[in-house]
Amino acid sequence: MPDIRRVLVALVLALPLAAAAQNCRITLSGRVLDDHDRTPLEYTSVLLVESGKGTIADSLGLYRLEGLCPGTYTLQASHVGCEPVVQRLTLSADTVVDLFPEHHIEVLEAITASAFRVSDAPSQTRSELRGRDLERLQGRSLAEMTSEVAGVDQLRTGPGIAKPMIHGLSGNRILLVQHGLRQEGQQWGQDHAPEIDPAVAGSITVIKGAEGVRFGPDALGGVILVTPPPLPRVHGIGGTVRSELRSNGLGGSVSASLQGGLRRNGWGWRATGSAKLLGDAQAPRYNLSNTGVREGGLSLQAGFVGNHTTAELYYSLYTAEFGILRA
Repeated sequence: MPDIRRVLVALVLALPLAAAAQNCRITLSGRVLDDHDRTPLEYTSVLLVESGKGTIADSLGLYRLEGLCPGTYTLQASHVGCEPVVQRLTLSADTVVDLFPEHHIEVLEAITASAFRVSDAPSQTRSELRGRDLERLQGRSLAEMTSEVAGVDQLRTGPGIAKPMIHGLSGNRILLVQHGLRQEGQQWGQDHAPEIDPAVAGSITVIKGAEGVRFGPDALGGVILVTPPPLPRVHGIGGTVRSELRSNGLGGSVSASLQGGLRRNGWGWRATGSAKLLGDAQAPRYNLSNTGVREGGLSLQAGFVGNHTTAELYYSLYTAEFGILRA
């Protein structure tokens, strides 16, 4: 009899615990929405403080906590840029609770940047070859001419093949522009020299640094502008002839230019031709076989230059054959 009483007492004491265990199946769910415009606040942390259970809201702001026991809890929601939301609630069955944190947007005050010109001194990022400089460099290639500028070197494949290199950058990082037309010679392999005849140039401008950004992404390293002389604007005819001889390569080059203006002021024309012929180059003790050069160029230019109006026709032909060292 005492044993039966003990069993009954144990069963009576166990019933509330079993009932409580069976009721720990409550689900708490809901959405986390912005208090102002009701947009979902994803990645919000939702926590029942007393139970230690928590979750993260999904991209739609939905959250869900399962396996909860009846009782009174503190529900807390935390989101970046929001004040934490704390809410007391009593759970006795499945419950839906929406949370509305106040999402703060920090708006910076307007910032105005201004600058002024210190002086009219030319920028150090632009260098120009013209006049006597071009005469002194007569007969050289475009890469050899531009290498006279500080910060500019040349990438050589042979005695007659070279590409300009600005601050260590070459190829598609350097843009070549002849009389306003973009040239693609830099995009090709190292065995291709730029297809520009320097004899047509009235000036050669090298642009380095940030100033080249206005020409596009292919001018990251710099820009080389080859510009012919301006057309004559008055009546008359004139011209120049230049020649160069070389002992190493046993050859030379010649270029000639003839230009004039019509009787009506503002109208002018120009014709320029050049030719270069060099044999194999010589090292101190041996011959550099297959390093000869044969080049030819022709350009025709005509147009009108007024005070407010400019019209021009320009034609340029350049052909070259470079030998590549057999060794």
